[in-house]
Amino acid sequence: MHGSQQIVRASARSAPKSSAPNVRSHFQRHGSSQELWKAERTALFNRVRGLLAEFGIVVEVGASKIRRKLAELESDEAYPQSIQLKAQSVRAQVEVLDQRLAEYELWPV
Repeated sequence: MHGSQQIVRASARSAPKSSAPNVRSHFQRHGSSQELWKAERTALFNRVRGLLAEFGIVVEVGASKIRRKLAELESDEAYPQSIQLKAQSVRAQVEVLDQRLAEYELWPV
């Protein structure tokens, strides 16, 4: 085999394949982007529940329960201002995730 033939064969072996199978396998492994946003929102709720538990504030499992608690923490002046601001920040993050999920519902399947 001549040198130029070796180069052509080597480049053919290392040439990138079509990206379509890679994209498909990515979604098969990781699910849709919508599922990833849902997982991120759930993880955020769980982190918040854990942090609140460290301060003795227990919140039952469930999105509606954590949402209600965040609204309470944000508006109840019995809590320190730092907790109110953190609750406000988390609620803003949840709203962004909710908005992204709502956008996916508008997309045709």
